[in-house]
Amino acid sequence: MDFMLRYMYNQESVDWIGDYNEPLTGFSWRGGSERETTGIQIWSEIFLIDKPDGKKVAVLLMDTQGTFDSQSTLRDSATVFALSTMISSIQMFSVHWKEQEEIVIKKQTAKER
Repeated sequence: MDFMLRYMYNQESVDWIGDYNEPLTGFSWRGGSERETTGIQIWSEIFLIDKPDGKKVAVLLMDTQGTFDSQSTLRDSATVFALSTMISSIQMFSVHWKEQEEIVIKKQTAKER
């Protein structure tokens, strides 16, 4: 998420990614399998992007808690997934293990219904 923030703030620069040693700031994060985000967090700034046809599109960045983890009930996971799906036109998932690919496929199937 923090790399997306860097890009949104520095789109005009070819060096938008920043220095290798520059710390990532913005959304709270950490490595590992323990959840960092609880619920849904939306960045407070709306980014306006110029499309090639001259129209503008508003971009909001949203982070959600991991779904189907050891700390969430099925109801928690389904609620976060449903709410984030209703307010998003594009979603990206972080998949770290082969077993989680099946979860992404199930989510895609649920969205299409």
